[in-house]
Amino acid sequence: MRWIFVLLLILALASVAWRYHTTPRPSDEELAAFEEINALRRSYGRGEIAFDERFYRLARFRAQDMLTRGYFDHVTPEGYCVSHYAEEYGIPYGSIAENLYAGGGNASEALLSWQGSRGHRYVLLYPGHERGALACVGEVCVFLAAGGEKRWRCMSGEEASLYWDTTPLLPDEVL
Repeated sequence: MRWIFVLLLILALASVAWRYHTTPRPSDEELAAFEEINALRRSYGRGEIAFDERFYRLARFRAQDMLTRGYFDHVTPEGYCVSHYAEEYGIPYGSIAENLYAGGGNASEALLSWQGSRGHRYVLLYPGHERGALACVGEVCVFLAAGGEKRWRCMSGEEASLYWDTTPLLPDEVL
């Protein structure tokens, strides 16, 4: 019986190691766009977000999953949001903010698009964010960040649009 447990443990560790070592390194374009996010944050007096490989791997997974399975939303077809995967990727935050972009897979274009959207801009500039990453796969780019006390609610893109269309200006929001 003990050998079954050992075998399962070895398989679980091998799965995590395989995923870690098979994820490509961030491209120069992704890293440059991430630096642009930090430059934007500095221009508004916000602290920088530390680039985190774990967030990068999760962002790539999210972008690849949407591209492969043909959906584009914060909620998977099974009803999961990005925070559902945090523990699997070794991310200690229970709540993760996510920006999505589809329209060419260009990280700089994604950043420009997010800056023009109230909810996406709020995520980029949220003062409590400490760690994050940006990843693009094909036509889909994903920005993830976490930190601070904010609890990001899991909602579909449609729900998020309605929220930002009806919510008054938030105390830490920059227009």
